[in-house]
Amino acid sequence: MRVLFYGTPEFALPTFEALLERHTVVAAITQPDKPAGRGQRVTPPPVKKRAERAGVPVIQPTRLREPGWPERLAELDADIAVVVAFGQILPKAVLDVPRRGSINVHASLLPRYRGAAPIAWAIMRGETETGITTFQMDPGMDTGALLLSESTPIGPDETAGELSVRLSEIGARVMIRTLDELDSLAPKPQDHAQATLAPRLKKEDGWLRLGDPARELVNRVRGCNPWPGASVMTPAGRLIVWRAAAVPHPGTAAPGTLVLSGPGATCVATGSGLLLPVEVQPESRKPMAWEEFLRGARLGPVYGTLRWRRHLDWRLAPHLNRPLDKLDPWVRTVLRLTAYQLFFLDRVPRWAAVDEAVSLAKLKARKPGPPEFVNAVLRSLTRAAGPPPLPAVPVEAAAVRCSFPDWIAARWIARYGQPEAEALMLASNERPPTTMRVNLLRITREALAGRLRDEELASTRPTALAPEGLLIDRGAVGRWAAFAAGWCTIQDEASMLVARLLDPQPGDLVADACAAPGTKATHLAELMRNRGRIVAMDPQAARLKLVPKSAARLGITIIEPRVGGAAALAGRWKGKCDRVLVDAPCSNLGVLRRNPEVKWRRTEEDLRRLQDKQRTILEAAASMVKPGGRLVYATCSLEPDENEAVVATLLAGHGPWQVDPPEGFPVAPDAAGYVRLFPHVHGTDGFTAIRLQKRP
Repeated sequence: MRVLFYGTPEFALPTFEALLERHTVVAAITQPDKPAGRGQRVTPPPVKKRAERAGVPVIQPTRLREPGWPERLAELDADIAVVVAFGQILPKAVLDVPRRGSINVHASLLPRYRGAAPIAWAIMRGETETGITTFQMDPGMDTGALLLSESTPIGPDETAGELSVRLSEIGARVMIRTLDELDSLAPKPQDHAQATLAPRLKKEDGWLRLGDPARELVNRVRGCNPWPGASVMTPAGRLIVWRAAAVPHPGTAAPGTLVLSGPGATCVATGSGLLLPVEVQPESRKPMAWEEFLRGARLGPVYGTLRWRRHLDWRLAPHLNRPLDKLDPWVRTVLRLTAYQLFFLDRVPRWAAVDEAVSLAKLKARKPGPPEFVNAVLRSLTRAAGPPPLPAVPVEAAAVRCSFPDWIAARWIARYGQPEAEALMLASNERPPTTMRVNLLRITREALAGRLRDEELASTRPTALAPEGLLIDRGAVGRWAAFAAGWCTIQDEASMLVARLLDPQPGDLVADACAAPGTKATHLAELMRNRGRIVAMDPQAARLKLVPKSAARLGITIIEPRVGGAAALAGRWKGKCDRVLVDAPCSNLGVLRRNPEVKWRRTEEDLRRLQDKQRTILEAAASMVKPGGRLVYATCSLEPDENEAVVATLLAGHGPWQVDPPEGFPVAPDAAGYVRLFPHVHGTDGFTAIRLQKRP
């Protein structure tokens, strides 16, 4: 057949190529050349470039509704017109020019997603299936009678750009079938009651509203890739998120808060669950990994504001005409961030910090008033002669000074005394060091330190307690060739000592009852010289997938991931394991340096609630230990509720378990056998661990 082809972007090319092979294309009608790229160079559309190479006449009308176009197109003597993502709505006079009318290739299963952006909107609305439809065109927007269709699943991580490539190939196939079977096809009118719309995307469609659920935000990220890009505003400006994942999380952190979900996984709190960006692009920069952005971004003020939130609120309160919690969340955040800069940073002049806050308020405000309010509060704050009076109650005063909730301050003061408790609180507000574990299967600590110095210009120091640890004074671990090659892993020194306390031996059968994301499981394998067997259990399948990835990078082959909690899986290994590790889910009150928002969302009731879960895991894990075997119970918490109170159940009565305190360990156990590490004493995260042995 003699085909008149309408199309413009890359999506139209597979159909155009198929028509060139099977039919006679009398002309290619495409949009005019337009400026493109950063240099705004005038660029021809893809269909024009391919048509010129094929020797097909090219027509580039500005508007086909202008008089004279039907007559000009009639001179081409086309049997049929094929339209694929042309970019203009064709008037009836133009549609009727070919003898057999005009057929459209549409990237959805009509009548759903009529409009210019069906692929993007299908992904953003969480669809799991889409497809291609060919239909007879009429003057409406994708309303003509249906001819053929072909469905295809949408991948859970597939972006609009990736799906567009697949659908373009399907579209070519369906269009050729349509032309081949045209004489026998019976057009079917659309059910307009089932129609949904997919309007052309605008830049504002890409803005991420962090109060939405994480899964919906991920869908928006996918749907807006490659255009317009899903964006959020950060203190450093606009950030495009090109790829992201949703992480289930029961926390109650305010949307937009940075939350640590497992070692090294910094996520963003949303209305439901966590958003884990994977690939991002700051303003005027190239795309980069989220971890690289975090390393280079100026996030110090963000974390500092989280750490010192209560202290900042105390400084702000006298300058407000209403309670801080009654303000819009974004206004509250701007005031806290700026107060942190004023009182804790000296590199930014006070006037500049206030001016930046007012500019940000003007950008964010949807109505008059907030920028003026922010300006008035901060100007008053900068003129204050000194801080306001502290609360009269000593515990509250300490909590304000050290920026902690009253309930944590009260517990620590009662347990350690006020000077020690304040030292612990202040140390928990410090920025933690970057520590890495050397993979002794591949290289010694001394050799790796030397290579990093020579190859990466990195400055490192050996850790004081863990013989495989290095403190990083200068350098970005994730960008090192040594990291990619599996010579090292990011891990806090206190966490390293947990695996050493278990003391696994080559050839052992070891169970890690709470294994994801695999940091301790891979350490156990290294200590075992990669000989033996490690069963890595975790109920969160998505996080458990990180375990084999880490193992592969480190050259470890003895870890076997098993999806499920200890209670569900313990029966299979009952009484068989030489060693069992329980790194129990806990309040995370020992890792506040890395996860400062935890202290604001945890309550004392959480400690009692977590006990039941911890006891269940411990009892199941204990059943897997064979007589004479060992079990280590550990938490990144200093609270007795999550440690002594949990282990006491196992030790009660005259059962088979006894405390097995280590000899010559880097940190001596206390009288009850517990090994405790403190930020203000050891310079590590806060950890509690105890080793138990099952009597033969």
